[in-house]
Amino acid sequence: MLHAAASIAEGCPVDLGDLAAALARRALRLVLAAIAHAAGSHDHRDVSYDPDGVAYCGGTLPPVVAWPPPDAR
Repeated sequence: MLHAAASIAEGCPVDLGDLAAALARRALRLVLAAIAHAAGSHDHRDVSYDPDGVAYCGGTLPPVVAWPPPDAR
């Protein structure tokens, strides 16, 4: 878990395959949520089009992997 945090915070390379294989399901969920958050998935918006085909920003999309609720961490 610390290797994943260091990789996200400082850009230290980590082998995600080895890391993921060694994590318990609960820790894996936290790492995946952290990666999605670092990538900005919580800020992504849907693209919608008006009848003339002009694109505009739609609603906010949910994160790719959401943070688990506090009682599940």
